[in-house]
Amino acid sequence: MRPFNSASFWCSLRDVGFLQADLTECDFKESDLLNAAFNQIQLKKCDFRGALNDLINPVENRVKGARFSLD
Repeated sequence: MRPFNSASFWCSLRDVGFLQADLTECDFKESDLLNAAFNQIQLKKCDFRGALNDLINPVENRVKGARFSLD
């Protein structure tokens, strides 16, 4: 698993694929995640508040403590 711990992504991440990566505590605030694929990813304590088009399967990915917007 490749670690990218605590990285910040405040940009367009359209059509990207994350596979078996450790993204613990990463910041995705305000990022556009249209068609982004998250497969077997560590997303613990990530911040997705304000992110657009975030569709993440909590069964396939570890999302404990991650923050999401409800709007």
